[in-house]
Formats: sequence, structure tokens, C-alpha cells
Amino acid sequence: MDKPTVAGYFDRTQMVTRKDGGSHISIHEFEVWSDPPAELIRRALVDDLAHRFGSDRVMATPAEHYAVPEWRIALDVIRFDVDEGGEAVLDARWTLLGGPGDRLVASRREWLEAPSGDPTDPAKRVAALSETVTMLAIRIGDAIAAAKPDAQRR
Repeated sequence: MDKPTVAGYFDRTQMVTRKDGGSHISIHEFEVWSDPPAELIRRALVDDLAHRFGSDRVMATPAEHYAVPEWRIALDVIRFDVDEGGEAVLDARWTLLGGPGDRLVASRREWLEAPSGDPTDPAKRVAALSETVTMLAIRIGDAIAAAKPDAQRR
């Protein structure tokens, strides 16, 4: 999986929440991610897909000097935050490329939501955002399985 591109407003170590119906954001100076969000998203997707298909078959790129990938995933994250009502949102476009010449296999835009329960609790916001990434991994994994039924873990 290639490193995702992410919207500039949350491409920072500080956590961001959305308020006023989505027209404004709040940056939480003392609530920080352990790594840049793009890297955290990629790591979570790779881990989820590796769990489904086998850790020897899923890796972050660039890894081409180790193996020629059968599938390549490109991800553009447009929105990744929690709103003032506590709803975590992941809005992303993803593209699955496969085979010789990286032919287009699937391309979709996903809007995924998960309740955090408490928008003021950073741990609950992170858990809800993580849930949206897991949902995305399931959808991407389903596209891989549909494109090549024997891609399922053996």
C-alpha cells in the first residue's frame, strides 16, 4: 500500500475536531497523535489487510525491491475527524490497481462513520476513528477478494 495523501487540515500531530456543522475545526494542541495521521492510517490498513490475507502477502510500499506487488492501493483521505456531536468520519477515495501495468481493478469513494460516545474524550475519538479505518480495510479487502477469489488467506 502506498502512503495515503491526506487533507492539509489534519496533516499534523495535533488532533482535530470539526464544529459548527462542519464549517470550522478546532486544533487540540495538547492532544497529539503518536505519528503523522497518514502513517497511522497506512499502518492500520496494512495490519487489517495482513490479518485477512496473510502477513506475508501484504506490505507497505516501497517494497518493490523485495517483491513485485500483485495489488497496489492508492488512498486519498479527504476527511478524518470527529464532529462536535461525537461522530467520527472518514471520507476517502481509494483505487485498487492490479496485474501487469497496474490496471484499474476498482475505485470508490467511501464515507464511513462511527460514534465516539463522547467527543471530549480523546481516547474515545481515537477508537471511533480507528473503527472507520477498519471499515475501510474491510471494503478494500472485499474488492480484492471479488477481483481475485483465490486472494483470500490460504
